[in-house]
Amino acid sequence: MVWDEPKRQRNLRPPPEGHGLDFADAQARFKWETALVSETYASKTGGRRFKAIGFLDSQL
Repeated sequence: MVWDEPKRQRNLRPPPEGHGLDFADAQARFKWETALVSETYASKTGGRRFKAIGFLDSQL
């Protein structure tokens, strides 16, 4: 992941402006071992992108 502090601050806001989620600790709290991960559309820079669906703490 590429860290973007201004984007992090926007994500901290509750919906609909943000996600109400701090991604600073989400990676440690996300259950990668049981997640569904798949490649998705290319980013604007042409880099590979992935999406993951899984549990963050006890929420899907």
